[in-house]
Amino acid sequence: MSKKIQKRYKLTKNTKTFYGIKVYQIQAIVSFGSVKKGDLGGWVESEKNLAQEGTGWIFEDGLSIRGGEIMGGEIRGGTKTTKDVFCALSINCYDLTMTDNHISWGCKTLEISEWFSLTKKDFIAFGNGTTEKHWKMWLKIKPMLKMICEETGRKYK
Repeated sequence: MSKKIQKRYKLTKNTKTFYGIKVYQIQAIVSFGSVKKGDLGGWVESEKNLAQEGTGWIFEDGLSIRGGEIMGGEIRGGTKTTKDVFCALSINCYDLTMTDNHISWGCKTLEISEWFSLTKKDFIAFGNGTTEKHWKMWLKIKPMLKMICEETGRKYK
């Protein structure tokens, strides 16, 4: 017999569109950790982006879309702590996270501006199986990340 998971949050009717992706603001329906019942949180594409069990939470302008899944910890947008992730997504099985100053994709972490200045030659020189296929994936997600940077006031140039 499987144990029923008590939901911790719900999707509200508050929506935004990020790069053509409709996202919903979350709201706590129980208190846990520093989160109080009724608190509004960040934004998800669906309930698949934030586990209902555990202690994970997306604060403020935090965002989890396209296969990004938050199981524990906190996602914070609009904060000035570089260790807090404000965007999490998954691209062809490669997890991508963005903090105030850095993007981590696969096993590479660079400052946001460094990612945006990469050439194809630089990108492929990373090694570790990085190929032209990965470069093409980067070119597809780069406009979405640029838009997220612009909307949240993060520097990418």
